[in-house]
Amino acid sequence: MAAAASGAGALDESNARALAQLAEAPGGPSSRLVAQITDLAAQVDSAQTRASGARTASDTAQSMATSQSAVNLDEELIELMNTQRAFEASARLVTTIDEMLQTLMTTGRVGR
Repeated sequence: MAAAASGAGALDESNARALAQLAEAPGGPSSRLVAQITDLAAQVDSAQTRASGARTASDTAQSMATSQSAVNLDEELIELMNTQRAFEASARLVTTIDEMLQTLMTTGRVGR
């Protein structure tokens, strides 16, 4: 394709200008490319927004599940120690009552 119009000089760029104007015309290749890129950018932005929302929902759900099922070992150990002390105290009480009954039975004061 010649850059110059027929009959014009070798340095005439009129055909090149006409081709450039055609590319920039409304509905031309440049405007369609810009429209496609803009549409693609909007789709990417929408997808990123949805992904961010899904990530937030996932993190929240995981955090809630962890907080519901988490076992705090320190609290469990304290509770175990308290239960053990209560058992030891109950065992001492039973031993004391048993010794008192043995004493009463050996002295003969029970059953009279």
